[in-house]
Amino acid sequence: MFDTVLALNSSYVEGFLNRASAQQRLGELAGASADLKHAVSLQPKNPDTYFALALNNAQQGSFVEALDCLTNAAARGYSDPLLFLVRGKVKIALRDTSGACMDFSYALQKGLQEATSLSAQFCR
Repeated sequence: MFDTVLALNSSYVEGFLNRASAQQRLGELAGASADLKHAVSLQPKNPDTYFALALNNAQQGSFVEALDCLTNAAARGYSDPLLFLVRGKVKIALRDTSGACMDFSYALQKGLQEATSLSAQFCR
C-alpha cells in the first residue's frame, strides 16, 4: 500500500514516515532508515523527522549519527524532554558521561522520571 502511494507522489513525507514506522515495527531498520533519510531531505526543517531518524540510528547502534540527528532536532525546536533522555543514552554509548549527565539532569527538571535511575547509575 505504501509503495503504491509513494510511487504516485514521491514527495509525500507522511507516506515515507508511515512506511518507516511500519518497517521499524517489522524490524526492517535499514529500510526505515532510508525512508526517514528521504523524509528529512524533503522536509529539512522538521524536527520530528530528525528525532525519528535519531531513534532509528540508535536502534541500529549508529550512535554518532543518532547524536547528530538529535542535535538537529533540538536546533529545529524539538521540545519534548524525551530528546534529552535519548540523547543522554546515546552519549553514554559514546562514553560522554558528563554530557549524558547534563541531559539526564535536564530531562529530570522537565519531569521525565525515567532519567532518575540513569542519573543515579551514571552521574555522581
